Amino acid sequence: MSSNPRFQQLRVRLRGVLADRRGVSAIEFGVTVPIIVMIILGTYDLGNLVQQRMKLSDAVRAGGQYAMSYPTSTSGIQGAITAALPTGWSGVTVGSPTMSCACWSAGGGETTASCAADPVCSAGEVTERFVTLTASRVYTPLLLVSFTSVSASYVARVQ
Repeated sequence: MSSNPRFQQLRVRLRGVLADRRGVSAIEFGVTVPIIVMIILGTYDLGNLVQQRMKLSDAVRAGGQYAMSYPTSTSGIQGAITAALPTGWSGVTVGSPTMSCACWSAGGGETTASCAADPVCSAGEVTERFVTLTASRVYTPLLLVSFTSVSASYVARVQ
């Protein structure tokens, strides 16, 4: 069978094809490009998520600044948060501000208290009032499917 000239010719051609290194870089390129593209898109997606979280945190912080002066103005606080959001943002949910109180003793102890009580704290304790603000936004990721929303919260101490 090895004396067959067609078989000899086929064997020589097969050796030539196997020894040929042209096209190897194209195959390597085809294997590595999807990996590099996934890394680039993932980096973009994560950066976009962090940027939106920072802008949402800035807006909630602006609401906290407003709450320090007007702690009972729920609509004013929510309006301050909405006004501080970047223009064109939609799908933002601004939570209703919640008031909480704590009593601080001279010894450094803290106990939670009801803000509706009068007086809130017993004699010798200092009353501290806090307003908690929250906001969230729907996030549409490119690759990071586990992140579907961005949220931020801020606690402001008020008088």
